[in-house]
Amino acid sequence: MFDQRHYVPILKTKAGEAWALQNLDFKVRVQMTPVLEIHRPPKKNDKPPTPMKEHIHEVCASIKDVWGPNPFFLDTEWVNTQHGTAAALTIALEACRVRRLKAIPVVKIGHDELALNVVKSAAENDKRGYMLRLDFEDASAQAAIRGVVDYLGLNKGDLHLLLDYRQQSMNLNEDVPKLPSLKEWMTFTAASAAFPKTISTLPPRTWNEVPRHDWNAWEKSVMEDDLSRKPTFSDYATRCAGPPTSGGDPRVHLRYTKDKNWLVYLDGTLQSGDAPKMRSICRKLIAKPEYDGLGFSKGDSEINRIAHQEKETGAATQWVQWCVNHHLTYVARRIQENSDF
Repeated sequence: MFDQRHYVPILKTKAGEAWALQNLDFKVRVQMTPVLEIHRPPKKNDKPPTPMKEHIHEVCASIKDVWGPNPFFLDTEWVNTQHGTAAALTIALEACRVRRLKAIPVVKIGHDELALNVVKSAAENDKRGYMLRLDFEDASAQAAIRGVVDYLGLNKGDLHLLLDYRQQSMNLNEDVPKLPSLKEWMTFTAASAAFPKTISTLPPRTWNEVPRHDWNAWEKSVMEDDLSRKPTFSDYATRCAGPPTSGGDPRVHLRYTKDKNWLVYLDGTLQSGDAPKMRSICRKLIAKPEYDGLGFSKGDSEINRIAHQEKETGAATQWVQWCVNHHLTYVARRIQENSDF
C-alpha cells in the first residue's frame, strides 16, 4: 500500500537501469516501487538473438541481483509478440517465482482470456494482486475496466491502477473524474514520459534545458487541482516511452535531472571516437551550481570521478547508468521533501 508520497518509475530491464537500481541508497529504494518492462533480446551481429525463455530467465536473474526481495510490477509488453502474451507472462512469472521475487503482474484491457487466466492464477497463488495499466484514452472505458476486474475476480482494494499517458502530457483534472470507483483501488498512479525520443536535434556543446512536463503537470495537479484522489507520480526516468533503442551510433552526452527540466549536453558520437569528450562534459557539469554533489547519488559520484580522470570515459551504458541513478534519487527525494504532496 502506498499513496502520492511514493514513486513508481517505469524502467526497462537493460543494463543501464539495472545498475541504477542496484546502486540506490536504501532510504531512496524503499520510497519506490518500479514497473519493470522486460526488454527484447538484443541482436548479436549476425547471430540469432537469445531464445525468449532463456532471455526472460536471464532478466529475472538480474532483477534478483539488483532489486532483491522488494515488490515490483512486472510488464511483458515488449516480449509478448514472439510467443503471445499468455506464454510470456507464464515464463516471466515462473522465472520470478523460482527466484522468490515479489512480482506483481501488469494487465492491460487488450489482454485475451489466456493471458487473463495466467494473471488470475498468479493472483490466487501469489496473493499479490495485479496492476491494471490503462492508456489515458481508456480512462472513460468503464465497461472494459469492469470486465477485466470482474473476470479476474479480485476486489479493487487488492488491485493497483496505473493511468499511463506515455508521450502525452498528463491531463488529470479531466481524466481522474472518468475513472470508476477510484477510492477503492489499493493504489492509484499516473505516468507520463516527457523526455524526447531523440536528442539529435538539440544544439551541441551547450547545456540544453528540456522541460520535465511529466513532473510539472503532476505537481500542479496534486498541489492545485481538486482531485478526488491524488495519484502517485510515475515517469520513464531519462528515457521516452516505447521499446528501448538498440544499435546505431550513440551520442556522447549527459542527461541531468533538476526540478523543472533536464540539463542535456551532447558533443560528438561514440563511433566517431568522441568518448573522451565525456570527461570534459562531466567537468562542465560538476562546475555548475545545479550539480548536486558527489555524495548525492552513486551516479553523481561516478560523474565526479570521470571528471577527475585522465583516461577513463565510460561508454554509452555507463552514461545511462549515471543519469538514471541520479534521476531516481532526485525524484524520490523531491517527493519526500515536499509535505504538501
